Amino acid sequence: MNRSEFINQFGIRRVVLKIGTNLLLDARSADGISGAMLDKLRDEIIFLRERGIEVLLVSSGAVGSGRHFIKKQFNIPLHEQPSVTRKQALSAIGQHRLMARYESTFAPHGIPVAQLLLTAQDFRDRRAYLNMGHTISELMRLKALPIVNENDTVATDELLQFGENDILSAACLALFHADLLLILTSVDGFLLNNQRIPWISEISDEIRNAAGGPAGPGSGGMQAKIRAGELCAISGAALAILPGQHAHPVRSFFQGEDIGTLMVRSNDKRSWGRRLSARKSWLLFARTQG
Repeated sequence: MNRSEFINQFGIRRVVLKIGTNLLLDARSADGISGAMLDKLRDEIIFLRERGIEVLLVSSGAVGSGRHFIKKQFNIPLHEQPSVTRKQALSAIGQHRLMARYESTFAPHGIPVAQLLLTAQDFRDRRAYLNMGHTISELMRLKALPIVNENDTVATDELLQFGENDILSAACLALFHADLLLILTSVDGFLLNNQRIPWISEISDEIRNAAGGPAGPGSGGMQAKIRAGELCAISGAALAILPGQHAHPVRSFFQGEDIGTLMVRSNDKRSWGRRLSARKSWLLFARTQG
């Protein structure tokens, strides 16, 4: 099955789109956020919405933006590996700047943005989990774009279990009942022996061993993406790792271009599309984070 057949046969109606810190940062801007990348992200999301696909965005970048702002505007030296408390403070400084940039990027196109700051504890608590789902459903009815980030400011060592927004994205996929998780990254896809793997139907020990750790100021890496792919498969969905530097990564993927890496458990839609019940989805991530 090629990409075009996948897109045509699997009836994608809801997508979670995740963008990482490395792609969003731009040392030349005042707030450390890349305007060009935000414009690209906006165009890709508009492309999906015009196809009738509902989108939830998971965005990193708050800590990176806060770090950049403090260093550039106030010349305060910062350690490369900040403590949890320092990360919380930098997130508080950077998060509203990040959301302000999203607002100015999407509002002229008639798309209201909504901020959702979540922790692993929110996914453990059944009532909170249901309330999050109801809120997202209402945002969809309002044609708003939910933008999710982990709430670093209030999370503690015990509760900061997501660690990478890749895992948070997989949790949001189950919460949102999405069909596909798209992760925009700074590499071409999943690499094995320096060769891009276009399609992964089974996560073998070789794949796990080849996955590396973080490669920049963010906290995610291929290990987290592989784990997110496993969680998506259990949820009955697929994951695609796409090169964020591509001119139109999402559009090209949906038009059948062979870019990135697609992780889908089976070519059989009857297997791929079997969704977990809402309660089982909650239990999956409550246990994953516990």
